[in-house]
Amino acid sequence: MRSSTKDLNSNIPNHDNRPSFFKLITHDTNANHSWRIPPAFVSTHLPKEVPIEAIFKGPSGDCWNITLCRNKGNMVIQYGWDQFHKDHSLGDNDLLVF
Repeated sequence: MRSSTKDLNSNIPNHDNRPSFFKLITHDTNANHSWRIPPAFVSTHLPKEVPIEAIFKGPSGDCWNITLCRNKGNMVIQYGWDQFHKDHSLGDNDLLVF
């Protein structure tokens, strides 16, 4: 007996509707010790006042304190990035979703 598309889709969890963006890790990301958050995400989802204290929470439940700052008109993840990067052994072409 064939399953209908409806039956197959009932096993797929609903997607999370929270705002998100992704970051492809490159050599430049590692060397700069900070990186820019997409402007469209910033203007829609983040407060205008800086610095902003935030927490990265990994799949293990461990947390990293980070600070968002403005640099040349861009919002960047700055303080705390180095430790997060090191603890996750991030390298070229790793993809992060926030």
